[in-house]
Amino acid sequence: MTFATPAAALHALTAGDLDAVVYNAPILAWTVQHDHMDAVRMLPFSFDPQRYAIALPPDSPWRQALNVALLEVTQTDWWQQTKQRYLGAD
Repeated sequence: MTFATPAAALHALTAGDLDAVVYNAPILAWTVQHDHMDAVRMLPFSFDPQRYAIALPPDSPWRQALNVALLEVTQTDWWQQTKQRYLGAD
């Protein structure tokens, strides 16, 4: 069964029409946290981990600065708090 949005799938789940919903973890986590926190529980595993990337030409002057900035930001408390606020606990 397919749905137009993760929210529609979660509504079907909470209505008892489904036993589970499989979707992109960050988007599903955000939707659960904001609309279904009391009715739905996300399990702590995934079927197919996805990695994201930013593509730049090999000689881009932005490559090193972007890599350094991403590493610096992801090590901050702000990053961890923001991740937890939107996606829930790890």
